[in-house]
Amino acid sequence: MIKSLYAHEIVPLQPQEFIKSFEENVLNNPEQAIRMLEKSNSDTLRYQCLDVIHKHVQQNPAYLSKNPELLEKIKEVSAENMPFITSPSYLADHILGISK
Repeated sequence: MIKSLYAHEIVPLQPQEFIKSFEENVLNNPEQAIRMLEKSNSDTLRYQCLDVIHKHVQQNPAYLSKNPELLEKIKEVSAENMPFITSPSYLADHILGISK
């Protein structure tokens, strides 16, 4: 019985732990974030990666100036000029506006 009770406490935490791990990975490994932003990846992954960067840049605008390769990749994504709010290029453009 104790094991099942313990499982009910742990299982709900796993998605949040996964999200936190993903966020840390994106922010602490700009080279990996650059690879995630490649056009060959799904727009969902690219958007999620940019969303993490967007939230961080709002709090720490100097982040991109410390990571010039990532900044260049975000500029590439922005240049795709997709007009949809849910597109990676739209979010990339918004990030660039904040980081100026």
